[in-house]
Amino acid sequence: IDRILAIYLDSKDMVWLSSAGQGVYRYQIADLLAGKPTVEHYLDEEEVNGIVEDLEGNMWFSTLRGGLCMKPAASFLIQYADQTSGLAGQSVEDIAIQQDGRIFLAHQNNRITQMKGGLVEKEIVVSKTCRTCGIRSLSALPNGNLLVCANKHIYMLNESGKVKSWVKESPKFIRLQDGDLWIGNYSSLQRVSLSAIEHTEMQKIGGELVAEIRSYISWFDRDKQRVYVGSNDGLWLVDLESGEIHRHANKLLWGKIFAIEGDEKGRIWVATDGAGVVVLDRDKCYQMGKKEGLNSNICRRICLDKNGGVWMGTQSGVNYLAPEMDLSQPVIRSVGENEGLPSNEIRALAAYENEMLIGTTDGLARMPLDYFERVKAPRLQAEITALKIAGRDTAIFSVYELGHAQSEIEIQFTALHLQARGKVDFRYRMVGLGDGNWTETGERMVQYRSVPPGNYYFEVQAKVNGASWGLPTGFSLRIAPPFTQTAWFWSLCVLGSLLLATALAAGRGRQVRRREQQKNVLQKQINDLKLKALRAQMNPHFIFNSLAAIQHFITSHNDQAAHKYLSTFSRLIRLVLENSRLELISLKEEEKVLRLYLELEHLRFRDRFSYEIMMDKSLNPNQIQVPPMLIQPFIENAVRHGLRHKSEPGKLWVHFSQHGSQFCCEVKDNGIGREASARIQQGRFRPAPSRGMEITGQRIDSLLNLSQGAAKIEIEDLIGPEGQAQGTLVRILLPVIPK
Repeated sequence: IDRILAIYLDSKDMVWLSSAGQGVYRYQIADLLAGKPTVEHYLDEEEVNGIVEDLEGNMWFSTLRGGLCMKPAASFLIQYADQTSGLAGQSVEDIAIQQDGRIFLAHQNNRITQMKGGLVEKEIVVSKTCRTCGIRSLSALPNGNLLVCANKHIYMLNESGKVKSWVKESPKFIRLQDGDLWIGNYSSLQRVSLSAIEHTEMQKIGGELVAEIRSYISWFDRDKQRVYVGSNDGLWLVDLESGEIHRHANKLLWGKIFAIEGDEKGRIWVATDGAGVVVLDRDKCYQMGKKEGLNSNICRRICLDKNGGVWMGTQSGVNYLAPEMDLSQPVIRSVGENEGLPSNEIRALAAYENEMLIGTTDGLARMPLDYFERVKAPRLQAEITALKIAGRDTAIFSVYELGHAQSEIEIQFTALHLQARGKVDFRYRMVGLGDGNWTETGERMVQYRSVPPGNYYFEVQAKVNGASWGLPTGFSLRIAPPFTQTAWFWSLCVLGSLLLATALAAGRGRQVRRREQQKNVLQKQINDLKLKALRAQMNPHFIFNSLAAIQHFITSHNDQAAHKYLSTFSRLIRLVLENSRLELISLKEEEKVLRLYLELEHLRFRDRFSYEIMMDKSLNPNQIQVPPMLIQPFIENAVRHGLRHKSEPGKLWVHFSQHGSQFCCEVKDNGIGREASARIQQGRFRPAPSRGMEITGQRIDSLLNLSQGAAKIEIEDLIGPEGQAQGTLVRILLPVIPK
């Protein structure tokens, strides 16, 4: 080093030296003191005049011409090589490793790079005649030879680099597994014995047709004698014993399949185009996509290392799942360009000794298998950077007291992490608003348009690269309600209303009460007069019907029946006349009237029907009062229209009962029914109107007014099992009026 411009000792006991026009050098201090320095050189030809290490272990360099440069701490564990380092091509499509440590890298330009010990040994051109035959995959044979799958041919390279061609109908992939070579193309999957490949001339090698199916990748499960085949239209299963072929039932596996691997536990790992990685574990299925921490849902490669770790290559970098991880709650770590990879587009993965070889579109990267154990994911601290209340910028405090018009809030936040940059994830919540659950986002701003009055607490957290969520930061918020929603306002309203109501009541209370009393008295008088008028109409109606019956006996010269009828009729008339002067009579008196009336009707119709009057034992007929002659018209109606026209003798039941505060009388007959009676009435030349029922209906309406709806009539047609009429049931409900 000609002229030293800066010197720095970092936290890892490494010495950094910079010189004029020669960049910066790094030495292990122990090796330097021992006289055996191992040097690393960066920023060649740059004049580095300042060196410093930040809290995350990143190294920063100020230069005279190149500005400010930074080397991430994690990048010291990642080495990479590209065409400038001697590779035969820039994009690494596949990697194969021989037992003697030789590493073969496949490139799109029909070339292969052979490396050993981290150094490029030679470049191999697969075909000089077909320069557009891109290489798809490589397979290293146990005898030291290498199989190369190109667009139109399969080639074999021996240890001296000599190439032999084997035409196999435009192969899509080759895979060496369990002593067999599996070859897939647009129409079939074939299996070739490894012994045939090693001991037979290339042009004479045949193959066993496994399935006529488009095959881009496969995995053979020897225990189940089943082949998993990936294609553009999903994952297919081929049963070698039965020959049955079917697509996997899970719809996550119906898209394009890029890679398939199996682990020692019998689980199948499938890389998909759009569903991330899907793991088949016997009867269970697990998905790992962006929601579970994968950096992309498009996964191209899967590799299992010797420790049981799972490496997944996507279009956004490399992902890692530690051994014995719970697949239902996976913790996925990732690495990409920000951590030192040459590109995020991953094309190939291969584990070699204690390293993971990563083929990208921009070269080859090498990183230790314990990279994620040595590079701990940082736990970030979120910070609130800006706050707008009602559209105005506001200083950041821990507590805010706002008015009801300040309900529109915009919050901006960030988390400082130099390596992660745009990959930081946030989650936030407003405790007290809605369900209070966390909302995850990649944005750095949240808006609340109209926060209702109340007490709240806003908090936000950040995390990066599979790490745990950092400590929350936030502020308290109280939004006051408008005055019209406060307790003071409602108290004043209630007090004012009470005062106003009191003043109005004092001025008009007595006048209103007098008018109401007068109105109630007048209404009661009107209803009483209505009932008296109806009773006055009821008595002549009843007498008219009875005299018609006596006339019938006299004209038919039945003197004995007429005498008996007149005797009973006289007793009935006496009771009716005595009761007509009263508004209410006892149930006992009403029962006497009904028995006399039924006796008369029984004589009149010459034993065409029988009757029975029943009264519940719990009922005291002397203590309950009913309006006189209210029930008789319903009995008369049952006899005249229900039982009179019946071909055989009928029966009438009258039942008195009490249900709580209601008195009930049921009049039931087994006559011809209302419908048949109506037809008979229509057949008459001049149907006789039922004056008694009309008057009774008016009496019931008046009783409804007096009892405020407690009185009512229910009529039910009795129907037999075959739909025939079996009589009528009338239920009269009245309020219980004690004596």
